[in-house]
Amino acid sequence: MHLNYQDIRLILQLIVIAINLSLWFFVWNSNKNKVTKEQLETHAVQLAHIEERLKSAVGHPELKPLYERMNNMDRQLSEIKGKMHTLDLIHEFLINKEK
Repeated sequence: MHLNYQDIRLILQLIVIAINLSLWFFVWNSNKNKVTKEQLETHAVQLAHIEERLKSAVGHPELKPLYERMNNMDRQLSEIKGKMHTLDLIHEFLINKEK
């Protein structure tokens, strides 16, 4: 097989294109992996911060006394409302008695 100048030139151009495409794919893949790794590292740091904040967060044992106080206040308010209703009835009775 006898290759002329045009054939050799075409083969060399195809080889250069193949090398360029291979280099482009290698660089693209490397950059993609680098970005993915950086994102994973960022997420890991963020998760570590969240875990630290959760360790110092207020939990159920700390809130139990607060809930008890709120329930106690609710009972006291109910008692006050009952007493106010009784006073209103007495007041209404006294007003109607004078008539």
